[in-house]
Amino acid sequence: QFLEEQPQGTGGPADQNVRGVPFELVQYEPVPAQFLPEPLPRCQDPLPWEKRAAAERQREEARKQQVESMRKKKKTFVNTLTTAVVTVATAALDAGAAVVDDFKDSQLPGAERRFRRYFPGFPREKLYGEYEAKMVMSPELVLFGRFYVTSSFFCFHAEQRNKYTLFMLSLKLIVSIQKAVVSKPPAGTPPNFPPQFNIVPGGKFPEQAAGAPAVKYPKMDALVIYTKDCMQHMFYGFKHFDELYALLDYQWRNPAPEYLSPAQAEAQAQAPAAAPAPGQAPAAAAPGPAAGQSQEQLAAQQQQIQQQMAQLQQMQAQLQQQAAELQRMQAP
Repeated sequence: QFLEEQPQGTGGPADQNVRGVPFELVQYEPVPAQFLPEPLPRCQDPLPWEKRAAAERQREEARKQQVESMRKKKKTFVNTLTTAVVTVATAALDAGAAVVDDFKDSQLPGAERRFRRYFPGFPREKLYGEYEAKMVMSPELVLFGRFYVTSSFFCFHAEQRNKYTLFMLSLKLIVSIQKAVVSKPPAGTPPNFPPQFNIVPGGKFPEQAAGAPAVKYPKMDALVIYTKDCMQHMFYGFKHFDELYALLDYQWRNPAPEYLSPAQAEAQAQAPAAAPAPGQAPAAAAPGPAAGQSQEQLAAQQQQIQQQMAQLQQMQAQLQQQAAELQRMQAP
């Protein structure tokens, strides 16, 4: 059910950190559940790839409307030509932005590489998202790390304060996923202790009656996952909580999860595995790729768009100069 093991070999993240101090493997201690709550209704929020497709359709429709509006307007030849260049430049910029808009904020560079490095024993798992948050490791310890939603698992990896852990929870063992808010523990509680978790009934706050005083609800960014062995697993501090929940709920209920083919798994295994050492920030890179795109493909695509934009700006400047020349020639 769970994987909490130290990778074998030397030089790995579990051996020592960048200062040469040995890492301590943290054993996970799940909390027994007093009862197993009923699952929440199926999440109706759009999934990341659905949001991307909808955004691309909206951009394309807006571009078509803009082009059609320009055609209907009566303009001089010079103004029409200049406007056409501006329209093309705007369309090219929108097309590039549409590729990465939905993953621009939520996905960090190198997610695929990190997942393959920390969980090498599952080559055919398809990675759907990586999210930073905190996990309650025991009644006295919380670790900050990265969560991974894959075809069959909800995974967690953390390296913090010379502590190291790996965690894999099979989605088939989950019986209920509950949304929650956290509150500060009682006064005098050590700072490394976890906060108090408060389950939100039904997964949403009550609607406010018309005319009633506004009620400010706390931020909902925590999950309590209940498993078949009557244990509860607590996570909180998700920056992109709604997206993470929609994705996790979808994969948990998915009766036919998708896996990488043997050829795709082999390609992932042969991909460059360079990764920053524990404790070092990753190098700057393009936003995480959409499904089916590698980091290299996305970087090349963005570089091509930038080159096209530079060329279009040069063309626009030349056309503006020509327009000025024509206006001077037409002047009496």
